[in-house]
This record gives sequence, structure tokens and C-alpha cells, in this order.
Amino acid sequence: MLNACTQFTDRECRKEDCCMDKICQKCKKIGEDHRTLWMSCFYDMNELDIPFQQEKVIAECCGKTSHEFYTLSVCKTCRADWMALIKLWWKTDPGNESPGTGIYIRELGKTIEITEEEWKRRSQNIEPVRFKKDD
Repeated sequence: MLNACTQFTDRECRKEDCCMDKICQKCKKIGEDHRTLWMSCFYDMNELDIPFQQEKVIAECCGKTSHEFYTLSVCKTCRADWMALIKLWWKTDPGNESPGTGIYIRELGKTIEITEEEWKRRSQNIEPVRFKKDD
């Protein structure tokens, strides 16, 4: 007897590749209509505290034969939300204004300057090290 899965028309659906029991990693919705988001940005995405899986893809590209990707299995609704946020990010000016405090931190792989108030909120009364710009 064939499984009710519609992903395979030429053979019986096996449990290991069946789409009927996929769970969206974001909203936990169960169903067959999921997509895999693939991300590779040469950064440890696990810092984001998101349940990424890691996939190695063997392909000849840029002089490399294998590439590491972070993946998420999500439903169409969550994928649409993700795409909307990428669109918002793309259309938003990054705003490179400096608060002039000389207080720098590393955040998500980028060095940013923060305000005194932000430092106090994050540091629990530790005095910051300040860097001054050479004139």
C-alpha cells in the first residue's frame, strides 16, 4: 500500500523521506508543505540561538569543493515572514552615525559603537574601555 504522500509518484514513500510528518522549526506547525532555508555567510550562526542544522554540500565553486550551510525547515508562512524581514533589511539604511562615546563592542561579528546608556544596560556597572579617534 502506498503512503498518502504526494512527493513521490514513481515509488512508495519511505518513512525517512516522507513529508507528512515535517515540523516547522519556528512555529511547530506540522504538515507536508515545508521549505528549507539555506544560509552560508562565513559566520557561526549558532551565536543567534536558533536551532540550525548544519549541512555540508559538495560542489565545485570558488575553488572550494565543499560548503557548510546552516539550514532551517520551515512552513510557507514562516518562510514568508523571513523573506519580509530580509526585504525590510535590504531597504533600510544602515545608519552609520556614531554616538561619539568611544565605547565599542562586537555584536554578531561586527564592531559597533554604543551609547553610555546601552553600555550601562549591558555591563552591570563595569567601567568601559574607551577608544579615541586620532585627529
